[in-house]
Order: sequence, then structure tokens, then C-alpha cells
Amino acid sequence: MPEGKCRTLYPMKHRRLFLHLLFWTLYLLSQGFIWMNAFVSETVIVSQETGREIITRSSFPGTLWQSLLSESFALPGRLLAVYVNLYVLIPLFLLKKRWLAYAFSLAMLMIAATAFQGFFALLLGLPGFFNGFPGDSGIALFIQYLAVSANVVAFTGAVKILLHYLAEKRRAGQLEQERLAAELQFLKTQINPHFFFNTLNNLYGLALERSDKTPNLLLRLSDMMSYLLYESSAETVSLRKELDILEAFIELEKLRHGERAMVIFEVKGDALTWRIPPLLLLPFVENAFKHGLKNGSPTCRIAIVLEIKSAELCFTVRNDFLETPGVRANAGVGLENVRRRLALLLPGRHHLEMGTENGQFFIVLQIQNQAT
Repeated sequence: MPEGKCRTLYPMKHRRLFLHLLFWTLYLLSQGFIWMNAFVSETVIVSQETGREIITRSSFPGTLWQSLLSESFALPGRLLAVYVNLYVLIPLFLLKKRWLAYAFSLAMLMIAATAFQGFFALLLGLPGFFNGFPGDSGIALFIQYLAVSANVVAFTGAVKILLHYLAEKRRAGQLEQERLAAELQFLKTQINPHFFFNTLNNLYGLALERSDKTPNLLLRLSDMMSYLLYESSAETVSLRKELDILEAFIELEKLRHGERAMVIFEVKGDALTWRIPPLLLLPFVENAFKHGLKNGSPTCRIAIVLEIKSAELCFTVRNDFLETPGVRANAGVGLENVRRRLALLLPGRHHLEMGTENGQFFIVLQIQNQAT
């Protein structure tokens, strides 16, 4: 076993052993106080001189030490019942929902553990079920011992079930977090190639034309690649940085499409006060250019408005599109990924609406501030 695992494994075993010893120490102390002076006997002596009855009373255990000693000798049967229940019956039957098998096995265990305690006391020559005990019959003591043992078995079993439930809940939470993290990472890897594919197509078209716009396009593309490589892996980014990427992307598309793209980009409010998941707004704008200027459309009006308030963001994108009979406007893979990311990252804090109206495709995204 590697050295690092030894250092973590043994302290856990020591901690468990300490907790078990602490539990049984507290149990013995509580039982010692409860059963002290529990058995009272009376002796009646008739005085030969006066004929009067002299009654003497004695109790057992008479002191706390005697009570603790008596409870210690009564412990083996309870230890047997508790640990067989914890490490055999509960994992084998109860956790597998075999209720009848567990109930029958537990009943047999309690009877066997109580009988074991009686033979243990008989073997050591102690007063017990089979060889007498002050103030009570063997059968009554047998039932009394079984009942007290049932209490501690029920208590420790309940603790076992509770700890198992909490451990399973914690494990399920960790698995869910890992699943969500993996899904988010997968969605990000889908967004980046999807964006680069479209942008590189733009660059290829301008390069074929030997356009003077190509160097500026490359510079903007470099800025966006830097953002995607070094900053988009964070959970959140400044809204201002996300807007810088939007502005760069819009400039790239305007350089490529020229006068065909009539773009209005308006920001209302202070972007420095907000942080959002990276690459959340870009696919909406990318979708507007992609679908607004396809199918040979001569021009396309694109309106992008971001309203920033302390409690809410409202991001609206509208673009013209040529309606084809029998064909609905398609949001595309990029927007479906964003829809899924919103559901994972901002559950209950966003509202996304998409649709068509008067020859325009529109998207409205509202995000509530986490502090509100």
C-alpha cells in the first residue's frame, strides 16, 4: 500500500475505534446510574425476646462501582447482538429491503445473544438467569435482559441506517456534481469548434478574395481565441469581457458581409457589476448572422440590445430571415447547447424565449441576479 494511503487509512480506523469505545463507555455509565439499587430485598427476623418483627432491607447493586461492574459483566451478550446486527443483518437484509428475513433474523439473534449471556454468566459463576439473582426469577430476568438489549440494538441500528443514508446522499450529490461538470465541459467543447468552424469559413472566403480586411480579421480572431483558450474555462467571467467578445465578433461579421449586415448593438447599464458564465451570449449573436444572411438574402437587419439592471439582465436579439413555406426557423446546435447550459448553470434564475414575429426571428434572455 502506498505511504500516502497508510497515513489516511489508519487514522480513520483509530477514529472509528475511539467512537465505539466512547459509545460503550457512555452506555455503561448511563446503565450504571439507572440500575444502581434496582434490586431491593427484605429480610424479616422475629425477635425471640420481644416477639417483634425486625425488617432489614438491602439493595443491589448498592454502589455505582457495583452497578458498573454488574453492567460490564452483562455486556458480552449485548455486544454480540449489536455488532452482528450492524455488520451482518443490516447489510445482508435490511439495506437490500428484505424486510421479513431481517425481522426473523433479528428475533433469532436477540434470543441467541440473551442465551449466550446466560451461559456466559453461568460459566463464570456469576448470578444470572440460570443460577439465581437477588429478587427476581430467571425467566423474568431473561426477558428483562432481552428488552434492554433490544433498546441498544435498535438505537445503534438506527444510527447505522442514518449514517448510511447520509453517506449515500453525499455520494449521490458528488456523482451528480461530477456528471454536471462533465456535461458542461462537453457542451463547451461543442460551442468552441462550432464557433471556429463558422469563423474560419469567413476567413477562408476573404483570403480567396485577397481582401484588405483579412489582417484585421486575423487580429480579431486572435483576440477571441485567447479568450476562448484562457478565460472561458472559468465558472464566470466579467460581463464586460463577454461584451468585448461580442463586439469583436460583430466587427468580424460586418467586415465579411459589408453593407449586407445592418447591425445595431446597444448596451444600457453598467456591465462591470455583473458576472455570467462564459460564452453564454455569443451563440445568440452568431445565430442571428448565420440564419439572417443565408439563402441569398441581400440584406439583414440585426438588433442586439442588452439592458443591465441591478436585479436583472435582459438580452434581446432580432434578425430578419426569409420565411420558406413549410420550413420553420431553426435555432441550430449552438442555441440548443446554450439552452442546456442555462438549465444546468442558472436553474430557476433565467427565462429564455425564442420565436418569429413579422419576418424576424427573436431571442429574449432574462437572467436574475443571484443576490436577489
